Amino acid sequence: MRRNSTNAFGYRILLDMVRADKEKATRKATTLNKMQNGIIVEISKETFENFITCPYKVYRTSRNESGHKTEYEIIFKRVNDLYLADALRKHFPNQTNISEFPPHSFSLKDGRKTFSRININFQDLASCCTAERIPRHSDLGAFSYIPVRFTPKENLSKEDKLAMAFDGFILGNLQARFPSQGKVIHGKNFKVARAEMETYFLKVKSIISEIRKIYSMKETAPRLILNKHCQICEFKESCRATAVEKDDLSLLAGISAKEIAEQHKKGIFTVTQYSYTFRPKRKYRKSYHFNLKALAIREKKIHIYGNPEVPTTSVRIYLDVEGDPERDFYYLVGMIILDGATEKKLSFWADSEEEERQIFLRFFESLAAYPEFILYHYGSYEIRFMRKAQKVLGQDHSQLADKILSSSVNILAIIYSNIFFPTYSNGLKDIGAYLGFKWSSDDASGIQSLVWRKQFELSQERAFKEKLVTYNMDDCEALKRVTNFIYGIGNKREEGYQVISVEDLKDESKHKWGKVDFVLKDLDFVNNRAYFDYQRQKVFYKTNPQIKNRLRKREIGKISGGINRHIDIPVNNKCFSCGKRAYRSGAFWKKQYDLKFTKSGIRKWVVIYRAIRMRCEHCKRSQVPTALQEISKYGHGIQSWAIYHNIVHHQPFGRIPMDLEAFFGLRLPRGVIHHFKRYAAEYYAETYRAILDKLNHGGLLHIDETKVNIKGRREYVWVMTNMEEVAFIHTPTREGGFLKEYLRDFRGVLISDFYAVYDSIDCVQQKCLIHLIRDMNDDLRQNPFDEEYKKMILEFSALLKDIMATVDRYGLKKRYLNKHKKDVKRYFTIVLRENYKSEVALKYQKRLQKNSEKLFSFLNYDGVPWNNNNAEHAIKHFADYRRTVAGQTREFGLKNYLMLLSIYQTCRYKGMSFLKFLLTKEKVIDNYNIGKNPANIWDSFDPNYNSDLQKYNWIIRHRPNGQIVLKKA
Repeated sequence: MRRNSTNAFGYRILLDMVRADKEKATRKATTLNKMQNGIIVEISKETFENFITCPYKVYRTSRNESGHKTEYEIIFKRVNDLYLADALRKHFPNQTNISEFPPHSFSLKDGRKTFSRININFQDLASCCTAERIPRHSDLGAFSYIPVRFTPKENLSKEDKLAMAFDGFILGNLQARFPSQGKVIHGKNFKVARAEMETYFLKVKSIISEIRKIYSMKETAPRLILNKHCQICEFKESCRATAVEKDDLSLLAGISAKEIAEQHKKGIFTVTQYSYTFRPKRKYRKSYHFNLKALAIREKKIHIYGNPEVPTTSVRIYLDVEGDPERDFYYLVGMIILDGATEKKLSFWADSEEEERQIFLRFFESLAAYPEFILYHYGSYEIRFMRKAQKVLGQDHSQLADKILSSSVNILAIIYSNIFFPTYSNGLKDIGAYLGFKWSSDDASGIQSLVWRKQFELSQERAFKEKLVTYNMDDCEALKRVTNFIYGIGNKREEGYQVISVEDLKDESKHKWGKVDFVLKDLDFVNNRAYFDYQRQKVFYKTNPQIKNRLRKREIGKISGGINRHIDIPVNNKCFSCGKRAYRSGAFWKKQYDLKFTKSGIRKWVVIYRAIRMRCEHCKRSQVPTALQEISKYGHGIQSWAIYHNIVHHQPFGRIPMDLEAFFGLRLPRGVIHHFKRYAAEYYAETYRAILDKLNHGGLLHIDETKVNIKGRREYVWVMTNMEEVAFIHTPTREGGFLKEYLRDFRGVLISDFYAVYDSIDCVQQKCLIHLIRDMNDDLRQNPFDEEYKKMILEFSALLKDIMATVDRYGLKKRYLNKHKKDVKRYFTIVLRENYKSEVALKYQKRLQKNSEKLFSFLNYDGVPWNNNNAEHAIKHFADYRRTVAGQTREFGLKNYLMLLSIYQTCRYKGMSFLKFLLTKEKVIDNYNIGKNPANIWDSFDPNYNSDLQKYNWIIRHRPNGQIVLKKA
């Protein structure tokens, strides 16, 4: 008896739904007449859901247009109806007061515990939903209602939550209290989940407002933008035909609405127009070039961007998997295995979810027979399949699973990065069809496979299984053809298609700088003899006596001038090797060139270091004091001068020797300055680490990043600073994962811009308000007549003005800034509750909501700035250097430069002289005594001092004749 009653219950529910659909159809027939007569038209939940996926669909349905329902819509409506009946039967088994027609809004006052289906109306809004009573006061009484949504999906989408929020919005207006949560029953096990709705009500109000504009017929039609929902829409054929006729930008699959809007602002509305915006560059970025895709379509040629490579081996496996993503269920695996000249096709099928584990096992067993292989697949779906198989099968198959994952190659990733086919999308169906492959079914697609699977599950007809198996194997064949084609491109063997490399599109201007790549080596030989330096040093040197004499005078190593000091280094009269007595066997000396810094100026300083060469009587070995051997040719003063001018004044290494020769008569080899820089970076590595440690353990930290060009690669430099220390860090990408490691011990306030990676750092944060108001100002210039946005900005600027007045008077002191917290809270309350209509106002409303806890953190602390100018100021010096080197630096040289730049900027922030710090040879910046007379630093620098000698514990003795002798201390 119970079973019959529940079946009757389900039947009545379905009958009610059919009648409700008929009522909707009747209302739809009169919608256009009502709109034309100025009558308010009802906004149903179906209309609301249609707007979420496509506003243009709402426009068409409001004009009483209809299309051909897709199989997907038909079958999944049936699936949803059956799921709803089952879910209601499971969760409301004792419901006996279900009428033939659902009750209306006034029935809410009855206080019934649940309404399995109730028609709710408020103004022009209407929905039929499930409502559940909760003990929360409202205008209805000591209770109120929340909406309940049913969906067979395992995972809830944003669209599901918005649709539920629409029901909650109507209920909230009817009971004068908006529900904070909604209830969702979903998945095969009818799981119950709670979903927050308050954050979605603003979006619901905005969507309702947009629908009303469409219904009012005062607005022009929304712009047609094709999206992923189009493939299951009743208007897909007509909308696509319209887009093709207009050559609309949305034909390019994957292009965002934001990118389309940006191109529209530039006056670009068609794919053809967009194709002319591509500018070939020698150095490539990793972003996707939709304009290059448009160029490929316009020219009907395959464009190669970079160098696509497909790995191969003797065993090649082509894999395609079919499944239901909503249920996380894989039911069909297809493979083509090529082992040399042998081809084998395999298919593994699961009738139900209980059999899924079996196809995982069969898949693994098939691959275990091959010690080495490459597994090709198209997209990331197969990767998710393999990871789930690894998880389900457990540790027993983990080693094989790791091998399969490491041997897999995603062909779509190779196409996405490097190959631009003249097709609107990179889907396997489009590219396979372009390469001449034909599927067995004309309507074959991923969406259609879901339809066939549902039809099989509902009817158990084997014909649908056969269609799926055939379709799956066709995908494997198409993947094989596409893979072979790409491999042929990479090996310059593919013929029959027009293929062009982006490098061939570059501007072949006659007047350009740089080395010419000659085809013939003889021409390159002749060209090299025309360079200016070569002619003067090799050609004119032999023909012009005057040039010959000048070049002889400039030979490196012949430095004019006398010797300023002679220093004798004592020797040991015992052999270093055997310890026997050694005797004198001649002399050994070294000359060191340096700069001497005094109060009145700088002068060249040359020192001769001398020692006796000793020879062992026993082993006959010669020896020279190690200290003499380790003395460098160029002293610390010259090295400090070179580093100072390179870091502080951006002087290239090629010009520093020119200045040394012009000012002091010192001629240095071209590459020696690079050795100075490398030595300084090694010497001050400890100083750099100390700066990083201080930043990590401080109470305040500014951070920013900027790009840098390293031999054509775009990489990034990050700056971290407080009020005194500055540190620069280089990374190959803009991903900020390293920041968590660097700042793992940081517990202070982090000041940054709005780059999302900074949000992952666990600390108090202050966003730069300068960035925000600049963005606001730019958008205000572009939208001068947007009154909503203007009002928002006027109120925000007034709030900031009052706070800045306090800062100007008292500084950044929490004691005086506390009074502004109420004003900030009041502003956010007003702005976040406002129902804005304009796009730019909605954008900033969302931005303010997201960063509401991070915009005014400085009000809670002493000495915390409200902007990121400290970091931006530090990074300006690097930006000047970046312009100077113009992409010619290398990674190793950049890291050395950034280390020394960190020390320079730290000295600068502390009010210290970077040059004087270098001359002291001090490694701890805080040990440098800034309090003494700056002129005294020159007295503390002795060019005769040599750190190489200090470690031998020798002291200097001055002779009356000016000679210096080193003695053991």
